[in-house]
Amino acid sequence: MNIRKNKKLFYLLCFFARLPFSLINLIKNIGLTKFLLFFRFCITYYIFVFLKRKHKFPKVLLIAVTGKCNLTCKECFIHNKRHRESISTEKLQFLLDEAEENKTKLVGLTGGEPFTNSDIVMLVRKHPSIYFFIFTNALLINESMANEMSELKNIVLLIGIDGPSSSTAKRRGINVYENLETKFNLLRKNKIPFGITVMTTSKNIQSVTDIRWLREIRMHGTSFVLFVQYTPSGRNIQNDLILDTKNMELLKNSEVNGIMKARMLPLSMHSIGSVFTGGNLNEIL
Repeated sequence: MNIRKNKKLFYLLCFFARLPFSLINLIKNIGLTKFLLFFRFCITYYIFVFLKRKHKFPKVLLIAVTGKCNLTCKECFIHNKRHRESISTEKLQFLLDEAEENKTKLVGLTGGEPFTNSDIVMLVRKHPSIYFFIFTNALLINESMANEMSELKNIVLLIGIDGPSSSTAKRRGINVYENLETKFNLLRKNKIPFGITVMTTSKNIQSVTDIRWLREIRMHGTSFVLFVQYTPSGRNIQNDLILDTKNMELLKNSEVNGIMKARMLPLSMHSIGSVFTGGNLNEIL
């Protein structure tokens, strides 16, 4: 029990010791004004979470806006579907209007590729009281879109990537990594908050948790990292990609000793989450 407490305390201390450097990186990437608005959103959101009040309308929405995508990634369950339906702009407008009226704090837009709908930026602009996390491959973002998004203060892009160039090429296609580097630089130039989302598998877990690669990604303007575990789904199931116990521990350790050491902010928070929700914080301290 003492070993477990000491380990949690170690993660807690590392988290708070490295947090200022991660926040400085975020301010550098997006500017002080957008940072303060993001910070305000985080405080508001976590107050809502810890109050645990009952609400008739969800405070967090995840909307799959489309099944369309400009990539054909391996293991993607969306790609295996025959019918790739999309929610019309009018229906999205109605849903977001209702969400805003009912004080929804956070909306995640996913797909497919959300930016196959050219009205996404317009919809975000029309709902300033909602903070949007958009899960995207970023390849459809051009100079004009970047200029529009640079004026928004309620958006974070989470860009799918699978590790270094070779790992990303195997799953997403040749030259996707190199094209993403160009998009990262475009987003950084326009001070648009963005991070990466990485599907972790037994094949790429070593490379995506490598501190050298994480630092390389940070240099392109990345502020956040979201690790997602591979979950078998669809027709092309590959059980050998599932993380074993050893790799799961590596993933948890990486969030403080990798992502935050590289001066970025982890969004999945396996390790820190276990510290704050593992029972009685007083027992740790």
